[in-house]
Amino acid sequence: MADLVIGERVGWVCTDDTFYVAKLPDGPLMAMNETAAAIWGACQAGTSREGLIRDLAAHYDMPPSELAPEVDRFVVELLAVGILRER
Repeated sequence: MADLVIGERVGWVCTDDTFYVAKLPDGPLMAMNETAAAIWGACQAGTSREGLIRDLAAHYDMPPSELAPEVDRFVVELLAVGILRER
């Protein structure tokens, strides 16, 4: 998988406890939890799938093999709606 970066025409806002992101102008609007927001932050700078999983595993003190399936599902969902793209 190539580097993951933010897609074209995507907007986001962070409130006290929730992070929202949407493909503009028509959505979908997605509310993200803390882990999803961490994935988003890494993608803002551009990251590989492997780098993303490695960093999250270190942050949450979990084996990368446990995180990989969930990260992959979430990334595929964001790619499908254009919120993320591959560079």
